Formats: sequence, structure tokens, C-alpha cells
Amino acid sequence: MKNFVYKTYNDMTKPEYQLRYDVFVVEQNMKYQEEFEGDEELFLHCHLYDGGELIACARMGQVDEETIRIGRIAVRKNLRGKGYGKMIVEFAEGEAKKQGYKKTFLIAQTYAISFYEKLGYVTVGDEFIEVNIPHIKMTKTLS
Repeated sequence: MKNFVYKTYNDMTKPEYQLRYDVFVVEQNMKYQEEFEGDEELFLHCHLYDGGELIACARMGQVDEETIRIGRIAVRKNLRGKGYGKMIVEFAEGEAKKQGYKKTFLIAQTYAISFYEKLGYVTVGDEFIEVNIPHIKMTKTLS
């Protein structure tokens, strides 16, 4: 049975922390300081479980009264391509709507643009490099 939880960074469990570490630091060769920037407590951290197994995560943080930023979206490597990324993004968006936010944005790695477009995001501005990886800003109006 799949279930979602969200919590503060200080309440995260070791497996929840480890998933982001494995995806961004190990797989994508980011430096630890680039992935865990010291502002984690400003975000709510969302997690998707199947029974006791952690599948995916994301974080969300307030930009202004109407806008929330979703980021650090990660799915366990052996479970990708099964719709879990979509599920964690939609969960974060749903929580944002419950809290009264009208818009969301994210900074997508360019290889994932089509994934986010299928979820209703549109690109804004030009591609840029962040931690040696091409990215682009994408936005969505929450309905």
C-alpha cells in the first residue's frame, strides 16, 4: 500500500536522507555541500512509501504568499519509470494547494523537461548550468 508523508528536515529518517544522497551526490556526482545547502529546515520534505519501502522524495518551500518551489525530486534508481516521480510531484502540488498556494515552480534538469511538461509545467527563460548540469526554470498554475 502506497502512502505519503511529509515532515521537516530534522524529522527525516536515515533512509529518507540517504535517497537524496544516493541520487544526487552518488549518481549525479554533486558535492555534498551542493545537495545539502544548509537551508533544508526551510523546506517540507515529502516522501512516498510502498509498505515500508521508501520509493521517492521531493521538497517544497515557500517563495511568496502565492508561490511554492518544488525540488530535489528523486526516485529510487531501481523503481524509475513506474510513475512514482509523477506521484510525488502531484502529492507536493496537492499539499501546496491545501496550504493556499496558487503557483509552483521548479528548476528542472533539462533531460527531464518532457516529464514536467506532461505534468503541466512550462519552461521560463533560458537554460543555465547549475552544479555542472544544464537546468531550466519551469512554472505551473495550481488549479
